[in-house]
Amino acid sequence: MRLLADENFPMPTVEALRQAGHQLTWARTDFPGTSDTAILDLAEADGRILLTLDKDFWQIEIQRRKPPQRSGVILFRVHPATRRTLRHWCSAQ
Repeated sequence: MRLLADENFPMPTVEALRQAGHQLTWARTDFPGTSDTAILDLAEADGRILLTLDKDFWQIEIQRRKPPQRSGVILFRVHPATRRTLRHWCSAQ
């Protein structure tokens, strides 16, 4: 699967998805400092599903005039999204 992980997406999860054979780019290393809107544009241009913990992406996407044709957003909600609560979710098994 073609994926694009947001900058805030946990490194162990990024690595695990890559090891599972997914084609994953990571905004933290491939597009550092890029705006949320530009990240969505990159996902659409490259036909990737965006993985994020940030609900701003979902809000930006639904406010666009033209729905995505080649991409989408998967919003992961972890409450509270702290290192401690993410530790088990982010651990490479």
